[in-house]
Amino acid sequence: MAPSDGVHQPRSAPVGSYASNPWGVYDILGNVSEWVEDCYVDNYREAPTDGSAVITSDCTDRVLRGGNWRFSPQTARAADRSHLFPGVANYTTGFRLVRMVAR
Repeated sequence: MAPSDGVHQPRSAPVGSYASNPWGVYDILGNVSEWVEDCYVDNYREAPTDGSAVITSDCTDRVLRGGNWRFSPQTARAADRSHLFPGVANYTTGFRLVRMVAR
């Protein structure tokens, strides 16, 4: 989501403010951190290998991905992983709706 010149933005931007990625998807990184289904764990040692979410019986925090406009360009990346309690809402956190498409 960050502009190509790497300039730090003072707030989140409207969806589609920058060019899409090669797959036509907009705003993957750097606008708002996105909630994902995974429960937060310290490491990936026992994570599923099929790409499914990490689900635990004591899931108090959920994972946030992608960084947000307050992060540096170096940390606004898909591999960035932070966590919050699901009841927390703020201006740097959002979510992405996903729809399966028939092939």
